[in-house]
Amino acid sequence: MSGKDLNRLCGGGYIMDDETVRYWPRVGMYITQEFADEWIERLAATDGHTGKYLEDEIEEYVQPSTPLPSTLRKEVRELFSNPFQEGELGEDIVAIIALDRLEKSKVSRIKQLKSEGYTLEEAKEMFQKEIDEATALIMGLEDLKQGAEDDGGSSSSDESE
Repeated sequence: MSGKDLNRLCGGGYIMDDETVRYWPRVGMYITQEFADEWIERLAATDGHTGKYLEDEIEEYVQPSTPLPSTLRKEVRELFSNPFQEGELGEDIVAIIALDRLEKSKVSRIKQLKSEGYTLEEAKEMFQKEIDEATALIMGLEDLKQGAEDDGGSSSSDESE
C-alpha cells in the first residue's frame, strides 16, 4: 500500500507532507526526521541490545544484530536530502494503523451508539465487539477465541464469562 493509499484509508491527514516525511525501507514505514532521531537515540542508549528472539531452527534465543547509530543517521540524512518517494507499507503496518484509527474513534463511536438508543454498557460492548472483529479479520481468524485457542490460552472474552 502506498502512502497516498494509506492517507485515503485514514481519511487524510496521516501523511503530513512531502517535505517532512520520508519512507524508510529499514523500518517499513513513513517517518519524520524527529521520529528517526528519537528512534536512533533509543537504540544508541541500549548499546544496540534490543532483546532476543527464538531462532526456531536451533531452538535458542539469539540477539539480533543491529546497525550502528552512525549508519542509521547516514541513512536518514540520505532520505531527507533526496526528494520524497513513495514506499509500500507492509500489511502489518497498515493493520496497526487501521486498528489505531478504530481505537481513536472509541468516544465518538460510543456516543453514536448511545444516540441510536443503546445504553452506555451496550454501546461499550458493541464497540469492543467491533474492535475484536476487526482484529480477528486482520489476523485472518474467524474470531479472537480461535487465536487464543491456537496459542493454548483463553481469549479475553472467555475470561469475562
